[in-house]
Amino acid sequence: MAMSESGMSKAKNMRRVAPLLVSMVLASVSTPGWAQVGEYELKAAFIGKFTHFVRWPARPAQVFRLCTIGDNPFQGALEDLVKLTPIDGRSAVFVDIHQPEEVKACDMLFISTSERHNLAHIRRNLGNSPVLTVADTPGFAEQGVMINFVHQGGKVRFEINPQAARAAGLQISARLLKLAIVVPPEAQARNGVAP
Repeated sequence: MAMSESGMSKAKNMRRVAPLLVSMVLASVSTPGWAQVGEYELKAAFIGKFTHFVRWPARPAQVFRLCTIGDNPFQGALEDLVKLTPIDGRSAVFVDIHQPEEVKACDMLFISTSERHNLAHIRRNLGNSPVLTVADTPGFAEQGVMINFVHQGGKVRFEINPQAARAAGLQISARLLKLAIVVPPEAQARNGVAP
């Protein structure tokens, strides 16, 4: 079966972006390096690259909504990201969400550490909506967040919860999974989260 023009274009873009993401992960900035590149600027760059390795269910052409809920630690880095880069082939906007009831309107949602006490409520509001959830709080991946930044050996790494992504109808590239710390289903079960 021949690949469509858009499929070939996506594959070409993946080949172009993959080495950059691999380089970012393998040469993750260690703690002393954050003086030149802030931690959240680095995480914003990762977030932008993650979108190249996730497939959302087909949607009518619309704006890609990159959201945060809770305290926003990015200090403009996500706003800059959406101004510069189309995401998932669409123009993008940044939205600062204030209520868990608003989260379904997002395509990607960064859940701040300040929402630790609200995580279960946020997840209930999301249900199985195709919203890629991202955080940087210990234990959030085991509680159903799809991508969670962690510090390991003085470097920024990321965990992926593939079961949570599948439940939302999102497909995460095998290439990205190879670079991640994959959360096993039993870790979710220990936290009372159904995979």
